[in-house]
Amino acid sequence: MKNRLLTLCCCSVLPYFCLWAQTVSPNIPLHPNPFMQQHETSITIHPTNANIVLSTALGIDTNASHARIGWYYTTDGGAEWKGRDTLPTHDNLTLPMADETAAIDLNGNLFISGFYGFPGGDFVLNRSTNGGLDWGRTDIPTSDQVDKPHIAIDINPGSPYRDYIYASFTGFNTVAPDPVKFQRSTDGGQTFSAPANISGGISGSGFAFGTNLAVNGEGVLYASWVGLTSGGILTPGAVPLGFNLSKDGGASWGTAVAITTVNNIGTRTKGGNTIRAWSYPSMSVDCSASPRRGWIYIVYSERNPTTSDVFFIRSTNGGSSWSNRIRVNQDKGVNDQWQSWSSVDPATGNLYVIYYDSRKFPANDSAEVYISWSIDGGDTFQDVLVSGVPFLPKAVRHPVLTNYMGSYIGIAALRDTVWACWNDNRTGFHQAYASRVVALPFSGPKGLFRDVDFGPVSLGSFKDTTFVMTNYGDDTLKISNIVSSDPEFTVRLTSKDIPPGKSFTDTIRYTPSFSGTLLATLIVSSNNPSPDTVRISGGDPAVLVEHVSSEIPKAFELLQNYPNPFNPSTKIGFKLQASGFTSLRIFDLLGREVATLVNEELRPGSYEAPWDASGFPSGIYFYTLTSGEFTETKKLVLVK
Repeated sequence: MKNRLLTLCCCSVLPYFCLWAQTVSPNIPLHPNPFMQQHETSITIHPTNANIVLSTALGIDTNASHARIGWYYTTDGGAEWKGRDTLPTHDNLTLPMADETAAIDLNGNLFISGFYGFPGGDFVLNRSTNGGLDWGRTDIPTSDQVDKPHIAIDINPGSPYRDYIYASFTGFNTVAPDPVKFQRSTDGGQTFSAPANISGGISGSGFAFGTNLAVNGEGVLYASWVGLTSGGILTPGAVPLGFNLSKDGGASWGTAVAITTVNNIGTRTKGGNTIRAWSYPSMSVDCSASPRRGWIYIVYSERNPTTSDVFFIRSTNGGSSWSNRIRVNQDKGVNDQWQSWSSVDPATGNLYVIYYDSRKFPANDSAEVYISWSIDGGDTFQDVLVSGVPFLPKAVRHPVLTNYMGSYIGIAALRDTVWACWNDNRTGFHQAYASRVVALPFSGPKGLFRDVDFGPVSLGSFKDTTFVMTNYGDDTLKISNIVSSDPEFTVRLTSKDIPPGKSFTDTIRYTPSFSGTLLATLIVSSNNPSPDTVRISGGDPAVLVEHVSSEIPKAFELLQNYPNPFNPSTKIGFKLQASGFTSLRIFDLLGREVATLVNEELRPGSYEAPWDASGFPSGIYFYTLTSGEFTETKKLVLVK
C-alpha cells in the first residue's frame, strides 16, 4: 500500500473564512448583575429596523430562588440598553416565570412569552406597546403543566394572517406520551384559542419537547419538535424530529410526521463539569425575494457519534420532502459544538447559526461562541468567532434542575446585520452577552471553493461527489477552466458563469488506480486575478475494503466476521450480486452507529473489510450491510 502526495500549485488561495467581510462588535454585557445568574437567552430584531432589538434572559439569584425573566431593549443599535432582570408583570416572586421567547410585531409592540408557576404553570404572554415603559400580562390557563413554550408572530405585510401570534408548548399531564399543544391569538395577544394537540403520534415514548414555530412569507405556519423517551432530554440516543404545518393561520393542522432522526446528546463534560446539552430544533424560513424564498431550515445539535456537531436539514418544497443532514460547523476536529439556534435574514435570505464551540481547546473542555453563515441556502458556510473571551462551561445554581446552563441561546438577522446573544461564565458567574455582526460582500468576484474528501473508495470502483462553487463577491464570477492535477479525478463541467451571491454545483468522479490515500488539487481559472485551488482527497488506508474476487456471486450475502469473538481486530466479508451504493456499518447494543467501514459505490464481486476495535469497549456489536434493496445484520463479539 502506498501514499501519493501531489504538489499544490503556487496559486493565490483565499481561505473560506475570509471570503465575506464582517465587523464583530465588542461583546456587550446586557445588564451586569453579580447577584443574578443570567442564562437561556433569546433575541429578536424589529421587522424593519435592525437598531431596535429586544433580548431576554432567564435569571436566578445567588440564593437559587425561583426563576424570573429579564428584558433588555435598545433602540440605537446597542449603544444604550434599558431593562431589568425581572419583568414588572412578575408580581409573585415565590412562583417562577421562565422559558421565555422574545418577539416584536410590525407595529413595534414587544412580546415576551413564558410559563408562570411550577408545577402546573400556565402559559403567559407579556406585552408592551410603548417600548418597555409599561408591561401587561395575559394569562392563558390550561389543564396541562406548560413547559418549553415558544411563540412566533406573522410579520409578513402581505400575509392574510398578519400580526397573528402563535404559541406552542409541551403539555405535561398524567398520560404519556405528552404532546405539543398549540394556541393562537388574532387580537394582539389579548385572548388565545383553546390548546390543540399538533404533534399527533410523533411524541416519542415519553413526550414531545423543544417545540419551535416559524412562518413563511405567505402565512403558512410550521412547527417542529423532538419526541423523547421516558428518560427525557438527558437520555442519549436516536429520537424522531417531528414536523407539522397549518395553511390557515393555525385554525387547523395537517398530520404530524417524523422527518428524520436526531441522535440526542444528553450531557457534555467540560473540565470536570457536567452540563445538559440539548438537541432541540431551531427552525427558520426564507421570507426574502431570493430564489430560495420559502425554503425551510431546521437546525439541531447531535452526537456524531461521541462528540457533538451542529447539523441542519432543509426543505425546498414547503415540507413535502427533506434533505439529508448537512453539517454546519466547518472545523474538521473532534471537539464539541452544541446548543445551536438559527435565523434567516428576511431581506437577503442568508442563513445564520449560533452555537457553543470547543474547537480551539485540545482537551475539549473550554468553549467560545461561533456563528456560521451561508449565502447559498446551506451549500457552504463560513464560521466566525463572536465571543471575546473563552470560558469553562459550568452549570448555574438552579432550584430544581442539575447540570443546567440554559436550554438555548439566540440569533436574529436583518439586512446583513446580525445580533447574537448568549450566556457564559467568563467572570466566574453566568451573565448575558450580545454582539452585533455586520456582513458586507467583497467588491468584485470572489469564489469560494470547498475542499472535497471522497472518503474510502476501493480499487475496482468509483465514486461521484458534488463540488460547490459560490460567488461571494458583487460581480459575476466567470470560471474559464477547471483542471485536475491527477487524472484519477475528473470534473463534469470546466467552465461556468456564477452571478453574485449564487452557487453552482459540479460533479467530480474519483476512480482510484492504486490502494492508499491520494491527495490532489483542482486548479480553477476565472476572472479573479489569480487561479484558486481546491484540495481533493480519496482513499483511506485505515479502513480499506479489499476486492477479493470479481466473479459475480449468485446472491447478495453478508458473511460472519472472523475471528469471532475477537481482540482487537476482525474481518467482515460480503458478496454483491449487482453494482450499487453499499454501506457496512457497526452499531452498539443501544443501536448507536459507532463505525462506518464501507460507504461507496461498489461493483459485483466478493469483498472483505477490516475493523480495528482497539478504541472500543468489550461487548456485543452488530454489523449491517446495505446495498440497493438488500440489507442484512449479524452479531459480533469483542472480548478484551
